Amino acid sequence: RRVLFRSGDRQHLHDILGATGCSDAMTVAILALVDLGLGAAAIAASRAGVPDYALFYGYLALLTAWGIAADVLCKRLGLRPGAGTANRG
Repeated sequence: RRVLFRSGDRQHLHDILGATGCSDAMTVAILALVDLGLGAAAIAASRAGVPDYALFYGYLALLTAWGIAADVLCKRLGLRPGAGTANRG
């Protein structure tokens, strides 16, 4: 049987939080708060009349910033692509 995806990476936010010593419960709480904060900010910006294109480009800027920050954090924490649990076994 052919396996399409042999390994996962360890460069997701929950992996980074775990590598810094956060428990599973703390990781879930942090992710929920981040989600709540970003959702509230988006609703507030929309209600304030911020144009959709500005929200879109703001999202792209945040996504780019997170990609760069995640790469730096993963290098500092020693997390690397292909080090996920799918490689075990």
